[in-house]
Amino acid sequence: MKKFKYEEMTPNEFLKAVKSMPVFFVPTGLLEWHGEHLPLGLDSLKAYSLCMQTAEKLGGGIVLPPNYYGRPGFPRVNLDNNIDHFLIILLMACLLEYSYVLQWDIIVVNNNKY
Repeated sequence: MKKFKYEEMTPNEFLKAVKSMPVFFVPTGLLEWHGEHLPLGLDSLKAYSLCMQTAEKLGGGIVLPPNYYGRPGFPRVNLDNNIDHFLIILLMACLLEYSYVLQWDIIVVNNNKY
C-alpha cells in the first residue's frame, strides 16, 4: 500500500516518493472556536483530509503534517500574522536539500478565509 503521510514514511520511502511525484502538500489552518460541537483545529483537519484525498487520487505526492498555527483564534495561540509565510519559506529551504529533483511543487491548502 502506497504511503502519502510524510510522518509515516521511512527515509527510503520518502526518497522514492520524491522521485516518483515531487509534489508536497502543506495543510494549514487556524486554531479557533467553531462552536461547542467542533474541534478547535477543524480548519487544519479539513485541509489535511483534502490533501490526503488529493494525493490518493493522484496516486502520489507527500502530505506533510498539518500546520495548526497562524492568526490567533480562540483560545488564543498568539503568533505573528506572517507565521504561515515564514513557515512556508523555511519549508522550501529544507526541500532544496532534495535539489536532485529538477522540479517539485508545493501545494499549500488553507481551509480558512485568511
